[in-house]
Amino acid sequence: MTDKEEASNSYQIKPKLESRFRQSAVKDCIRVILNDELGGKTYSTNEAGQWSKRISAVIKDKLKELGYERYKFVVQVIIGEQQHCEQHGGNGGFNFKTTKKKQK
Repeated sequence: MTDKEEASNSYQIKPKLESRFRQSAVKDCIRVILNDELGGKTYSTNEAGQWSKRISAVIKDKLKELGYERYKFVVQVIIGEQQHCEQHGGNGGFNFKTTKKKQK
C-alpha cells in the first residue's frame, strides 16, 4: 500500500473499544455533581434557572475531562418543584383491537 492509499483508508467510523461511551461512569459523575450542587438546598423559583445552567455547564465540562473522543454531548437540566405526591400524565396511545360481544 502506498501512503496515499493508507491515508484514504484510515478514517474510522466507530470509536475504538477503549474509548467507547461508558454509561455507568457518566451516571456516577452526574450523581456526584448533582449531590454537590443541590445538596441541602430548597427549591427557589428565582434561582432554579441559574442552578440548571451552572449544573449543565459543570456536567459538560466533566464529560469532556473523561476523554470521550468522537462524541458530542447535549446536556439538559430541568429543575422543578415537587408540590404534591401525585403525578398526572396522559398517554396518546390507542388500542384498535376489536372484541366481539357474545349475543344471547
